[in-house]
Order: sequence, then C-alpha cells, then structure tokens
Amino acid sequence: MKETVIGIDPGMTTGWAVLGSQVDSGTFNLKAHQSSPLWNLGTRLQKLISQTRPELLVYEEPVARGMAARSLNRQLGVIIYICEYNLLPHYPVNPGTLKKYATGTGRADKADMAQHAVARGWHVDDHNAVDALWLADYGRHIILPTMDAP
Repeated sequence: MKETVIGIDPGMTTGWAVLGSQVDSGTFNLKAHQSSPLWNLGTRLQKLISQTRPELLVYEEPVARGMAARSLNRQLGVIIYICEYNLLPHYPVNPGTLKKYATGTGRADKADMAQHAVARGWHVDDHNAVDALWLADYGRHIILPTMDAP
C-alpha cells in the first residue's frame, strides 16, 4: 500500500505537504494572484493531486471569524470540490486536535509545532507548511487506518 497523503493548511499563504515514499512540502501564495486566488488554489491543488495520486487529503478546519472566515470557507469549498472531482477522500481536522497530536497539548503555538516537526526530521521554514506536514501525518497514521481498504 502506497499510503500517500496530502495535508493542506488553508490561508492566503496555503501550506501543503505530501507524505508518501518521500516527504515534500511548501506553500501556495494566493496573495500573488489577487484577481483570482481561488482559481489559483484550485489549479495548484489539482496539479498536486495529479502528480502524487494520494489516497487521502486532510485539511485544517477554519476557526476564524469575519472576513477571514469567509475567505477560508471559500477556500475549503475549492478544496472539497477538487477532492470530489478527483474522487479523493478528504477529512477535516480541528486545529486543537492537530496540535495535541503533534505536541501533546492542544494549546501549542507555531514554535512548538515547528520544534516537534524538527524532532521528526522535517526541516521546514514556513509555519503553514509545518501544519500541512502534521495534517498529512495525522491523515496517514490516524485516518487512513480507519478507512475501508479498496
């Protein structure tokens, strides 16, 4: 079983990670395409899925309010649409659940998440990509084992 999982940390700088036979991560800078940031997210995510052929995509649930929540909800719509289009199972993870998984406490900050990522051997500069790595790891070790085998 290949067990490739994509993790997505939505935001104007969206973190992404792929855990499979290799580890890869980075960010999509949606600010660079202000005229159509959602189109930018959709095309980049489609390309990532096409290249990696994952079994699962895990994304962080939004906890923002106001305009930030509207933006994140639109991004989640694009993420879910692209997953459904590709018949790719997808799973939301609450930020507190992810923090507890990664560090042992649901109140961890960005530095704690990064420190635990380094302890895992992941060397990533951007906190969005760090979160995406933890999301992919959560999906690979917690969600995938509970899914029905094809």
